[in-house]
Amino acid sequence: MATSKTIVLPEPDQLKKIFQDIGTTEEKIDVEVKTLVEWMRKQPHLPNPDDERRIRMFLIMCKNSLERTKESLDQYYTIKSMVPEFFSDRDPTSPSLVRSMGISIFIPLPKLTPEGHRISLSRLRDPSGIDNYEFLDYVKVNFMSIDIRLSKLDMFKKETFIFDLKHFSLSLLTTVVPHVKKFIYCATTAYPLRIHQVHIVNMPTYAQSMVNMVLGILKKKIASRVSAISVRRLSYGSGMVNIDGFDIP
Repeated sequence: MATSKTIVLPEPDQLKKIFQDIGTTEEKIDVEVKTLVEWMRKQPHLPNPDDERRIRMFLIMCKNSLERTKESLDQYYTIKSMVPEFFSDRDPTSPSLVRSMGISIFIPLPKLTPEGHRISLSRLRDPSGIDNYEFLDYVKVNFMSIDIRLSKLDMFKKETFIFDLKHFSLSLLTTVVPHVKKFIYCATTAYPLRIHQVHIVNMPTYAQSMVNMVLGILKKKIASRVSAISVRRLSYGSGMVNIDGFDIP
């Protein structure tokens, strides 16, 4: 079983299935990555690729389409320069980001699902620090996490997100609303993630209007995969999420 830090990477049979699902092989992916590297080097507005891992993951997320991958890489680097509030000042040791990581978390669970999907969990870590919660810092840390995973650590087929809204007060949500549209745009345009499911748990009734707004912004295909779950018990540990007694690896 391969691991990368605390992330468990796909088993050989899972990896083979990922490539089969997009109609390619690992050997063909290697060749196409070289093609994309050369393409990037010829684009004056794009940086020289510093590693091939990010390009490889973009190609897999774009289902082995060279043209879609080129478009996605172009959007990724363009958006990063257009939205500095999300993509600049990314020092993880800065006081603001250290504070954000102490208040909230956005983490991938170590184990893949049997289908090769990665589950990522977002929740408040320390409700007592809610008065210092800054959504822009939260988004910045989220995107930094995804960047690291795509370029250095991770390999997966699709992604499932679990957003735990426990302890989210009405006043906190009102600070989030002004930035939601730009956040959704960046998350779905800069990153070619293949979203399998999005689960919202412990959602207070006053959050429904914000969720409705998000659903209206999302593409219909993604919006259809969003669900609000009513749960009696939600716990985390041992690399799993346990919902009402059922483990999600």
